[in-house]
Amino acid sequence: MKKFLVVTLYKRLLLTLPFVIVTAGYYKIDNPDEMCNSPLSAIIFLAIYCILFLTGILAFTATFRKRPRDKPTPEPISLSISSIALLLIIYNLTLRGHRKGDEWIHAKNKNLTDVQESQDLTLRKNGNFTFCPNFDCAFSSKYERVGDTIIFDKEMIDKVAPEMTTAYLLKADKLIPLFDTVNKITFKIQDAK
Repeated sequence: MKKFLVVTLYKRLLLTLPFVIVTAGYYKIDNPDEMCNSPLSAIIFLAIYCILFLTGILAFTATFRKRPRDKPTPEPISLSISSIALLLIIYNLTLRGHRKGDEWIHAKNKNLTDVQESQDLTLRKNGNFTFCPNFDCAFSSKYERVGDTIIFDKEMIDKVAPEMTTAYLLKADKLIPLFDTVNKITFKIQDAK
């Protein structure tokens, strides 16, 4: 009887494991700070959500399957593991990222003439910013305001927005790059709150 219970526990854990693996992959791939809306990314996310749903059902059945003594209680180890994975999904959907906060400044690249390739910058009052290099993609991170200077997260700027600099001077209607003023974007403030 004891051997049967151990084998059953291992089977339940093996049925819960795919949900944990897919959740970890989802957390790694779905970064709310780096989003691009292309048909390929839509297909990838649809596939991830389908696999996540199927493995979630598998973990649910492993957790709540009747025990040999017909007790209606869930298996505690599988329930704990599945709950942690589910909380990670909820955290990723609701709290993770730098896109939240009241908008402070909305600015556009003042040198672009093509409306189709508008480069927008949104600064939020809580120290978060979002840069949209085009209509399909948006990248977010943190910035710091020191007097009339805005200092952006260097790692994010180097990684996804080389056309920006890390430090801008805040004027009445412009954000002017402090370094390399010829090759970097100057933003015209559209709206300030």
